[in-house]
Amino acid sequence: MEGWTAKNSYQKISPSNKKELPLHHHSTKSGTGHDLNNDIMGLDMYFYKKTYVKNWSHFKPEYQTQVVTMTGGEVREDIKPERVSYIIEEIGYWRKFNALHGFIVSNFAEQDDCKPIYLDISNLEEIRKVLGEVLAILEKSKKIPKVENVSSDRVIEEIIYDCKNEIEAIFPPTEGFFFGSQEINNWFKDNVEYSIDVIENALKEYEEHPKVSMDFYYQASW
Repeated sequence: MEGWTAKNSYQKISPSNKKELPLHHHSTKSGTGHDLNNDIMGLDMYFYKKTYVKNWSHFKPEYQTQVVTMTGGEVREDIKPERVSYIIEEIGYWRKFNALHGFIVSNFAEQDDCKPIYLDISNLEEIRKVLGEVLAILEKSKKIPKVENVSSDRVIEEIIYDCKNEIEAIFPPTEGFFFGSQEINNWFKDNVEYSIDVIENALKEYEEHPKVSMDFYYQASW
C-alpha cells in the first residue's frame, strides 16, 4: 500500500493487534478452520482514524498532546515528538467483504482506484444505517444449511440466507478480481455485525472527544 501526506494522503503503517475477522468455516479430519479461499490474493480493506496531534504554543494546556515512541522500553531518539503531526490508527480491517467495499466506493468515491477515501461523520452514519437495515433483513430471513464436499478431507459448512434480492437492493455484493464470494451467508452476516461494531466505535470516539481533530479514511488493496 502507498502512503499518505496531508488530508487525502498518509504514511504507510504496519498494522498490529488486528481484530479476529469473520471467515468461512470448514471441517477437516484435523478439525475446524477457515476457508482457504480467503488465504489467496484478493480484496483487503482498511479503515483508518487519523488524529491531529501537533502542538502549538498558543494551545491551551487541555489541547496539548504528548507523544512518546518507545522500542524495547527505550524512547526513540529518531522520532521527535515536536515533529509529529498526525497519528494514524487502523481501526477496522476486512478480508473480501466486497459488499461494503462496493457501497463505500459507489457512494463516497469518484472511482475504485485503491486510493484513500475520506469519510466524514455523515458518511459513517449512512454506512451504519444501511448495515443496520441489512442485519434486520438477515435476522428475519429463512436460513438454509449448505454443506459442500470440497475434497475427501475438507467440507465447507455454511448457512445461506434466503434474502438475496432484498440485500442486493440496498447493499449488493460486488464483483472484482479475487473479490470473494457473492453468497449471502453466515460469513456475510458475521461481517455485517463486525462492521457495525467498527463504525459504532468510530462514531463513539468522535462524539466523546469533540476537541480532538480526527478524520476517517477507507482504503482497499488487491
